[in-house]
Amino acid sequence: QGTGKWDAVKTAFVDGWGAGHTEGCHDFHIILYNGVCYEKESVMNQIINRVLGFLEDQVTAVLFGIVVIIVFVQVICRALGMSLPWSEEVARYINTWTVYFGASRCVRNSKHLSVDILPLLLKGKAHKIHALFIDVVCFVFFAYVAYFGVQVLNELLIFPQKSAALRINMVYCYAAPVVGMVMMAIRTVQKMVEHVKGPAINESTQEEGGAA
Repeated sequence: QGTGKWDAVKTAFVDGWGAGHTEGCHDFHIILYNGVCYEKESVMNQIINRVLGFLEDQVTAVLFGIVVIIVFVQVICRALGMSLPWSEEVARYINTWTVYFGASRCVRNSKHLSVDILPLLLKGKAHKIHALFIDVVCFVFFAYVAYFGVQVLNELLIFPQKSAALRINMVYCYAAPVVGMVMMAIRTVQKMVEHVKGPAINESTQEEGGAA
């Protein structure tokens, strides 16, 4: 097949496909450069990506826009000698949800702060083992926080704690870390699968990545 055909197919479907090895590839795989092909994702993984992607992208953008509008209106009102007592509280709680949705997106795109000296030095299986170790540690942390976060939510449902201005149950605010940790745990599992199925990093690929 011509290179142009593969490029066109790659451009059309690359968002819904996961990386894999060329060994064992069949006709329904998309061959990419450097001997790497792309393998169609499972239906479950596509659903997870759509749901989490919607929360991480669209919902986060809308919530952030609402926070900006509320804060802007509050500044204008104060300049006019008025005040919105609920604005600061609403902006703070919405911003909490925005942060945790955004944190899940950072896990998806590997954008969290990290010290990358050791990953740059490791090659081959050592690099893959190191990446999997980091994934496991992160998953354990996310699951641990989510587990105890659920216990806090149960206590708030039994013994409600009201917010100062709006008098709403604080469970709606404390649910943000729990939801965020669950989302990050799911994204971490996806990273594990990518690291297991993906090709090992060797010296040549690291040099190419550095040059890019």
